[in-house]
Amino acid sequence: MSEPSGNGTQRPLRVAALGLSLLLAAACSGQTPGTEATRSSTTTTTTTTTTTTAELPEDSLQAIVDELPEALRVPGVVVGVSNARSSWLGAAGIDDVSAVSPMTPTRRFRAASITKLFTITVVMGMVEDGRLSLDDRLSTWFPSFPNAADITVRMLLAHTAGVNTDWWDHEDILDVTLADLGKTWTPAEVIDLIAQRPPAGPPGGASLYSNTGYILLGEIAAAVGGGPIGTLIERTVIEPLRLAHTTYQFDNPPHLAHAYYDFAGETIDTGTMAINPLTSMAGAAGAIHTDAADLLRFFDALFQSDRLLTPQTIRSLQSTGHTSTRWGLGLMAYCPCEGDGAETTYAGWGHTGELPGYFSVAVHYPAPAVSIVVFLNRSANDGQRFDHGFLDPIAERLLRTVVTQLSPRHLMR
Repeated sequence: MSEPSGNGTQRPLRVAALGLSLLLAAACSGQTPGTEATRSSTTTTTTTTTTTTAELPEDSLQAIVDELPEALRVPGVVVGVSNARSSWLGAAGIDDVSAVSPMTPTRRFRAASITKLFTITVVMGMVEDGRLSLDDRLSTWFPSFPNAADITVRMLLAHTAGVNTDWWDHEDILDVTLADLGKTWTPAEVIDLIAQRPPAGPPGGASLYSNTGYILLGEIAAAVGGGPIGTLIERTVIEPLRLAHTTYQFDNPPHLAHAYYDFAGETIDTGTMAINPLTSMAGAAGAIHTDAADLLRFFDALFQSDRLLTPQTIRSLQSTGHTSTRWGLGLMAYCPCEGDGAETTYAGWGHTGELPGYFSVAVHYPAPAVSIVVFLNRSANDGQRFDHGFLDPIAERLLRTVVTQLSPRHLMR
């Protein structure tokens, strides 16, 4: 693992190692404590950069983005917005705090759990082709995994399989990682270790967010597709859509944004560090790196065409017919909302992503056919992590700037 730039001692590296190890319990999380960040960031200057293909209110969108670094107390922000006719990218704040260099829309980010949508695309494509069924049992591939005979592919997608994800509570995982900060975990190693832990809940029960469930899905897809999940994602999504700045990898890609995480009195720039133990363990649940333009292109292809999945399949992913009204079949639901509890109607569908220093959200709103991507280069402040609903108001404000002629009811589908 490389040291943070500009520091010639080993102490930041040791602090970073411990901090990253402790944080993995929360890494790639799609649901986090509902507390907004409050700590002021080190940002002292805001610089904006905008690119557009017209037909979107770029000045109004950029004005919103310009407010975000101070409002969210993060160094930098990248935002992307697209509709059926055009797309817009904007940035504000700082990328590299030490050099006071501006954030730009072309910086790449660790997309973390947004990776799950790439994995979902591969798995559901196999379902459409008849090579896989949502009712297939985990025992077909992992007969000795706890409750495997009662766990279905559908449950793994919906986080209702009761699969344990207490990675860093497992002493073997923590000990191995601290002994080798360059460790690259294989899916088989992760699954074998987690299989030793008790289930988090009964199959088909409450929605319990599980990264391990998506590692299992990645291995199921690999068995069916005849190649590792990263290769399947490349063949199914990245290459057909020509996503030139999107990679499934464990080390750092070029042009990775700087990102900041506080631990033990130190602010660590995780963008200058290799965090292979985190990204390799995340794998099918969190190893995608991308930029805003590519992520918008992926969302437009996924939700507004049949290039990846059929409209019928997409509608099935947006069903909240199980125990969590904010979860579809692997998709998160986003406001604007109407109703309460089980009767709530959500306007948007997508996912959040979090790895140390990086927080992201990507949402598609079907009725107005608008997609929004937001990247932050800070994932927590004062020890409080950004949560699932944290960016709802921001995305909603951006949405209403683009779709000013629609009432809240017209935003629903």
